[in-house]
Amino acid sequence: MLLEDVRPIAEVRAERTRQVLLTLKAEQLTPARIFKLKEIVAHHSGTCTMEMVVTVDGRYASKVVFGDKFGVRADEGLMLALERLFGGSYARLV
Repeated sequence: MLLEDVRPIAEVRAERTRQVLLTLKAEQLTPARIFKLKEIVAHHSGTCTMEMVVTVDGRYASKVVFGDKFGVRADEGLMLALERLFGGSYARLV
């Protein structure tokens, strides 16, 4: 096997990710969590778009597209902050 380039996975992930997608249940979006989500997005400002799909009773879904002003940096810090906030792996890098 011949390698041309070796780079940290975090660097490649940040370079190739175009979108962060959150998939949540409506009951997870308390006012306190929404406020904290806004802080997390502001703290991890970047060029990736962010979208959130909110489901109600597993039957209805609504997509929220965050505006350009709310782009994020798709790094490990963002993913860990979202995991801590919502208590699981609800975010996906696309």
